[in-house]
Amino acid sequence: MKAWWCCGAAVMAAGCVSQTTWRALDEVERELATQAHEEETAETASAGSCEEIVARVVASHPSLAALRARTRASIAEARAEGALPAPELMLEVWDFPIGDPERADREGMYMAGLSQALPPAGALDGRARAAAEEAREALGEWSERRRELRAEAAHACTDWAEARVIDARLAAAEEVLARMIEALRARMSTSDDPLAELARVEAERARVRRMRAETETSRARAEARLAAWIGESAITIEGEPTLRASESTPDRDALFERAMRARGVIESARASARAAAARADAASAEANVPMFRVSATYMQMPQARAGLGASFSMTLPWLWSGEGAAHEAARARAEAALEVVAATERALRGEIAAAIASLETARRALAAIEGEERPAVERALGAIAATYASGPGDLLAWIDAVRALRELEVEDARLRAAAAHAWIDLESAVGGPIEAEVAR
Repeated sequence: MKAWWCCGAAVMAAGCVSQTTWRALDEVERELATQAHEEETAETASAGSCEEIVARVVASHPSLAALRARTRASIAEARAEGALPAPELMLEVWDFPIGDPERADREGMYMAGLSQALPPAGALDGRARAAAEEAREALGEWSERRRELRAEAAHACTDWAEARVIDARLAAAEEVLARMIEALRARMSTSDDPLAELARVEAERARVRRMRAETETSRARAEARLAAWIGESAITIEGEPTLRASESTPDRDALFERAMRARGVIESARASARAAAARADAASAEANVPMFRVSATYMQMPQARAGLGASFSMTLPWLWSGEGAAHEAARARAEAALEVVAATERALRGEIAAAIASLETARRALAAIEGEERPAVERALGAIAATYASGPGDLLAWIDAVRALRELEVEDARLRAAAAHAWIDLESAVGGPIEAEVAR
């Protein structure tokens, strides 16, 4: 009797999926619904400023819709993995009188049965838990792709702002050259060789105009990239261009701790490791616990009483089968997934360190420009311009000074853009905007 109770308990335990697994699956569904609602809200915003355009890119990009669909597919797969196999209907005929079919209502046996396979205890729960973690892994990939899109769009907007700022500074240099041309034309009556001097300045102005044309191309390219990501033929970015980066020095350890909580790539790697561990648990159950099959049969012989039958069977995996090797493979995959988590953490720390180094490099170069180089160039230009205005002067020295100031202004804009790009990379590596409490 005790053996029958043990068999009954094993049969009841087989195919059970824990409430913890179902709750984990419900949490993934709620997170997916919340994120889909946030994207729908962002998509209604009109494209104008860079911030609004970045939000539009993230809200409308089809790659995110694909990852959401993949998450929904993983959720459905988890529910399918946690379900029992379909029951089987059996119809049998024994001893049918094929030589005299008219005797079929008096001879033979007719049976109908219903059977159900019951997987090993823990197998269904392990597979369902693995599929639930794979759904969370897909959700992490969605978060990671969303972060990448935001960073790419922000970089494109920074490229646009850099082009606009450089163009404004080149326009100022062009105005200086225009005033030089006016001064030369005013001295044409007294200069020994006014046409040669005028030609040199006009050549310099032509060079500046060529640079402005190249800058305009860069601006248009950035706008075209953003428009393509949004899915429109063209867009217009409104507002003044800004190249912003925080002046605070980030705390690297605090940023890393936040990235470990916020980055989708970490969540995906951890979910993948948990999924692999759940697959290993399911494989262990299938390698060590038999699969049961129970069936009930109805039997009827013509002109005789009806009868019922029942059967019980189970597999014997410990004799021979491939489940043991499958368990070893699943365990090896679980170990590999844990190593991927460790490797991802190291790569993430490297991303943060590289972004901070780039930010500090740009800041030091900007400090050198503001503290030493700009004052020296402006003093030299002022002295040469004053000398040339009061009498004979060195035109080439004046042109060189104007060129030096122009190159300094362009380099200043590029360094500010480099700092802005580094700040975008840093926020992207962390997984979101850097709050004040993580800076020191």
